[in-house]
Amino acid sequence: MVVGLMNRRRMFDLFVSISVAILITGCSGLGPLIGMHTPPSGQAPDQATIVELSTEGGITSSAARKPRRIGFLGAGTTQPWQGELVNGLRALGYEEGQDVIITRRFAGGGAGNELASKLAELGQELLDDPTNEVIVTADVASALALQKLTQDRPIVMAVSGDPVGLALVDSLAHPGHNITGLTTLSDGLTAKRLQLLHQMILQRLETPSAVSSNCPEGTQLRIAIMWNPSGGERPTEWQETYAEAAKSCVEISRLDVQDATDIESAFAGLDGIDGVIAWGDPILAVHRDRIAELALGHRVPAMFERPEFVDAGGLMGYSVSLAGLYRRSAAFVDRILHGLKPSDLPVEHPTEFEFVLNESTAEHLGLSIDVFRDQDPRVAH
Repeated sequence: MVVGLMNRRRMFDLFVSISVAILITGCSGLGPLIGMHTPPSGQAPDQATIVELSTEGGITSSAARKPRRIGFLGAGTTQPWQGELVNGLRALGYEEGQDVIITRRFAGGGAGNELASKLAELGQELLDDPTNEVIVTADVASALALQKLTQDRPIVMAVSGDPVGLALVDSLAHPGHNITGLTTLSDGLTAKRLQLLHQMILQRLETPSAVSSNCPEGTQLRIAIMWNPSGGERPTEWQETYAEAAKSCVEISRLDVQDATDIESAFAGLDGIDGVIAWGDPILAVHRDRIAELALGHRVPAMFERPEFVDAGGLMGYSVSLAGLYRRSAAFVDRILHGLKPSDLPVEHPTEFEFVLNESTAEHLGLSIDVFRDQDPRVAH
């Protein structure tokens, strides 16, 4: 009697197991209700749910997710913020090595045609692997190189300057092609750098109030912009710089730097320059230690676009939080992996900023950082 009841119980459990298996594998509409991953229309599933019947009549389920693959291309020797891309992906449910595999390629620095050639070679290598569903770029040079190689494979710019001015996208709101991501452009950002450096330099003047909006003769400050013209023209930033300079009685000059030799000659010709602003660029980033050393040696107050220059001994930096941009770029990758097109994803402006001052460098130059305490800077030593 007991044996008969046990057999009937097992038969009932088996019937339930088979019924559930049919529902899971045959009714795609029930997927979201039972926790299954439902891919976008037209996209192949990236997760298969396997249902097994046990000998005891029970049901076991295992999710075998096929890792997604993305590429990463940078012009430098490495990218200190790429870990933030991994963190951003992890927050969205992608564990590197398990849910996503990232193939990284770096050009190792360089300039001009040499750098462009390296990036084209590495970019083509990433594109030749069809399993790389999307490629993340670390800088403008990498995005420009990939743009010449493909109009189909999705590209996410973790960092870009003026993507519209560089013709990487049609507009920020409507990128139009296979490229989207984030820009470092933010209203007032370039002007803010000039304002902060101007405020620092005024400490050196015996009568700072003499520099007025009327710009009387002999009171105009001279500030040089160090930049790499081969990295793109950056028209928006130049326009903002000249507009702010006109308000602040500042005369702007350009220091073109395309390789290490240019850096040395640029500082050698700084006679009469009151300060320097170095715009972010892979070439400058590779040589940031030397640039910070030369600025200190020539006793020239320098403002940098990236905080790592200040950590290397530069005086001050005001920048978009690159860590924040990389974390945010993960959201673009996720949307593309879920079937959205780059052309439908507007390019985003930054929302996080960082102000950094090097107290030791300021003291060496006879300057004080106390005037900036109310702006809550991060202080390096």
